[in-house]
Amino acid sequence: MRAYRLVKEAHAPEALSGRGAALRGGRWNPKGFPAVYASEHLALAVLEWLAYALEFSSLRGYVYFRLEVPEALIREPEALPPDWRNLPYPASTQEVGRAFLEAGEGLALRVPSVLVPEGWNLVLNPRHPAFREVRVEGPFPFLPDPRLEGLWARARGLGG
Repeated sequence: MRAYRLVKEAHAPEALSGRGAALRGGRWNPKGFPAVYASEHLALAVLEWLAYALEFSSLRGYVYFRLEVPEALIREPEALPPDWRNLPYPASTQEVGRAFLEAGEGLALRVPSVLVPEGWNLVLNPRHPAFREVRVEGPFPFLPDPRLEGLWARARGLGG
């Protein structure tokens, strides 16, 4: 499966370490559990990124990676918790991710996007022995369209 990961250029050397997710935790991983989040399309990766854009000082200075993850090593949750789309993200989704990461039975967990439930995100386990089988291309510069920058500036009250 092809997937994309969008990160700050300064974090590109560690983009596939899972360190950031381990430090902060995420929807599908609790703190202390390294995970690498990626999306099935670059457009979905951008949308996921834009969900946090109001926290950014700029939309510039980002890069993306193109990943090829072996399909045979991708798993899906047996069932999603009923509250999986809640904000802030619930402990129930972190428990699903923790169980997946601890079991070590798959390289990646395919989960629906909260923003676009028909789209898929991957939660990769960087500690899995097959992680080295992920083919990585990049980093490539991400240049946001001026219209995105205008929307971002207006949302932040910066004009544009």
